[in-house]
Amino acid sequence: METNIKQFVKLVCEELGLDFDVLFGRSRKCPLTQIRNLVCLCLYDHRFNDREIGEIFGRERSTITHARKAAQDLIDTERKFRNYYKKIEDIFEDLQNC
Repeated sequence: METNIKQFVKLVCEELGLDFDVLFGRSRKCPLTQIRNLVCLCLYDHRFNDREIGEIFGRERSTITHARKAAQDLIDTERKFRNYYKKIEDIFEDLQNC
């Protein structure tokens, strides 16, 4: 399962022009953290819980909970991030259909 998640994250990185290792890293710079948060929200929306997502990203469960809430706030208030989330969702669904 973790391999599929990493493949998903690699595809997101390719689509958005990000470095995979940086996205999985500890950087707290925007918009990197915002994209990471959107990926966490997408995984949560598709059957993963905060503990599982935390294990994948090397973060605590509570950090993932905060990330999801921050991502939802971005989606609710900024069109750019709604569009990013739509792209991320499309990538996830395409990967599931393969």
